[in-house]
Amino acid sequence: MSVDGSALSTLFVDDIISPFGWGSEPAQTDAAERLLLSVPGDFSDGRVSLYACPECGDLGCGAISIALERRDGLVVWRDFAFQNNYEELDLDGLG
Repeated sequence: MSVDGSALSTLFVDDIISPFGWGSEPAQTDAAERLLLSVPGDFSDGRVSLYACPECGDLGCGAISIALERRDGLVVWRDFAFQNNYEELDLDGLG
């Protein structure tokens, strides 16, 4: 996957990892379902984690999150941000 021609794996490398390729199969399935808008996001505001803590996956450690919406049959990813589950969201946090 890429954003504006850059692989997602190269955009965010600061001690966070994708939910895919590690952890349990059910956790990976849950992450895929969130990205496809089949189930609600994992943050209370409906946003979806894209990358999380590599040690525990806890949202409290911080995650790169995105807002998702379905538009014209597509799932649109927008508003990338660093987010945790105890502070207000800062959309300017990724610079």
